[in-house]
Formats: sequence, structure tokens, C-alpha cells
Amino acid sequence: KEKEKEEKAEEGELEEEEDKDEEGMYFGDWETYNNYQNSSMPMPVSRYGAHHAKWKANMHENTSYLPDDVSRKETLRIGALWPDVNGWPTLYYAFDEFANVNRPSVMRGIDHIMEHTCVKFLETTNFKQKYQLFTKGNDNVCQAYIGRYQQITAHKIYIGKTCTSLGVVVHELCHALGLHHEHQRYDRDDHLHINLQNVKDGRDSEFIKQEDVDLSIKFDFTSIMHYSLKVFTKNNKKTIITRNPLDLQLIDRMTSQIKGLTYRDKILINRMYKCTDKWLVQCNRSSDPCENDSYLGANCKCVCSPGTTGKYCSDVVYTDYYAEFRRGYDEIITTSKIISTPEYPIRVTIETTINHFNLVTYENFKV
Repeated sequence: KEKEKEEKAEEGELEEEEDKDEEGMYFGDWETYNNYQNSSMPMPVSRYGAHHAKWKANMHENTSYLPDDVSRKETLRIGALWPDVNGWPTLYYAFDEFANVNRPSVMRGIDHIMEHTCVKFLETTNFKQKYQLFTKGNDNVCQAYIGRYQQITAHKIYIGKTCTSLGVVVHELCHALGLHHEHQRYDRDDHLHINLQNVKDGRDSEFIKQEDVDLSIKFDFTSIMHYSLKVFTKNNKKTIITRNPLDLQLIDRMTSQIKGLTYRDKILINRMYKCTDKWLVQCNRSSDPCENDSYLGANCKCVCSPGTTGKYCSDVVYTDYYAEFRRGYDEIITTSKIISTPEYPIRVTIETTINHFNLVTYENFKV
């Protein structure tokens, strides 16, 4: 039966009794093991998981066969990243002519990644080489291999009818490049709390923390690879909450906005594929002049990290990476104080610390 399920999953044939969210969308990824793959084992195909938000693709990734030294944030295993062609990391791709895939949506995602990284996508008719095959199973199936799989030629990316927003397509393309999910980082407990009591039976594995991860890039609540707050919920309560209550809105906001790569997503891909090193050569520079966690881009100019500006990003305007996503009056209240809202109707969110509650006295208001 399990083998039959895997075969059906690979063909995009999902059974009705599988978990399904309010949007009617299914999501799944295949894990890639490359040189660590045990040829005696079948390629692990994911189960399909419910997805609560509109575009935050959430998948089940079987990690039971991963060796201890494999990073879950950056797929740095030999063969997992896509190789250079003419000096640039390149993914060949084709469209399944029988699948009626939404080509414009896929191309928007491809263009978005090419705009912000050094990765190239080239359409091909040479099906003997490794390539990405954009196809479609059921209308609500979105899934992709994670990274470059050594034993497979056509790396299928399923882009179903309900999976064509920029966020979903870019999410799947990021998996194809080798990115995993943000909420499973080794350091996630410093930022998140997982409410396993709210998780559907059999879905605990979706929240397993991975022990080996590269922490050179800070945790990102707004990453396109982050799970939504109520993913796999069995009671409509949050399965993921943030340690700092003010950070909760960051995940909420990003799951309601159709956005692409965040700054940290971009810098992660560029570091994985050594983009800055390639751009330094192209720009005839010996070292990266950009400061404050910024990097040299394709146009030989610095791509400044959020809150920095100037030719070399040396001027710091603000230090909160999430400043543009936060509401102007959000504040954790620990003592009594007066709050005014001169820029009404901007919404005010007041949070308290754990085991405390708000007591608000209105002195003046208009209805």
C-alpha cells in the first residue's frame, strides 16, 4: 500500500481522504539525498499536508535517512546544488506539454529569482541531462524535489491550478535550488514555540528541529520558506507562535501578502551558489566592499541590508530587520503608561508579557 501511495503521489494522484485545508490545496516535497542516498531504499516521497494560508507552501519532508552532518538550511551536500554552466549556476527546465501548466506564473517566479540571484534558468529540449520539469497533477498539488537529485533526470515540479501565485511558485523553486523550511532550523527554539497539542495526529514530524544547520544567516520570520501560524492545526488554534509576541504579526503579515524572496532569502541563495564571488570577478574586484551584512550585486553595486544605506551600506538608519513589516504602535507594555494615536486610523496592537493582561482606560475618544 505504501508503495502504491508513493507511485500515486509521484503521478499527482491524491486520494480524497488525505488532509485538506480550507483553500483545498495540497502541498508536498520530495527530500533529496544525492550521494547519501541508499540505493536499496525507495526514494522517500512526501505525504501531502494541509496548508492553512493562501500561499505559504508547507510540506512533509522525511529526514530519517539524512546523515548527521547534513545541513537543513543550506543544501551543501555534494551534488545537491546545481552546477555551473559557463560560469553561472544553471537549472535547465521544460514544460510538460500534456499538463497545461500555467506558464506565465512559472516564468514570473523564474524571473523573480534570476533578478535577485546569479542563478540562471534555461529552457531545454535535451531531456538526457538533468532538468526541472514543470508539470501538473491534481489542480491543488504543489510540490518539488529539494535540490539536485543524483539519480533522477527529470526533477518534477508540480504547479497545480491553485498554486500559481508568485509566493507558491518561488517557494517551490527555492526547494528546487536546495532550500528547506525556516521553522525547522536548529535555532528555531530561540524564536518560536511549537504547540504540538494543536497539531493533527501524525503530523508531529512536520515540526522536527534539525540539529545541523548553518547559522551564518539569521532566522527570518518573513522568509518565503516559513510555515504559517496554523499549519496542520486540528482545532483552528495556532501550531506556531513566536517567543516575542510582537513577532507574531510578522508571520501573519507575510502569509497574507503575495511576496517573493526576503533579503535573507536572497543572501542565502547567493551564498549557497557563491554568487558574490562570481560578481566580484565580473566587477573586477578582489573583495566585497559592502558593509553591515550587505553584499555586492550583479550590477557591481551593493545590495544593502534592511535599515542601511549609502554606496557601501555603511550608514545605519535603523537596526530592526523587520521594521518595514511592523505596525507603528506595537509595543509590549510592562508598566502603566499613556498611549496616544496621532495617526489614526492606524491600528494599534498592545501586547502584554506572559501571564499578564491589558487593562485600558479611555480618557478621550470619538465614535
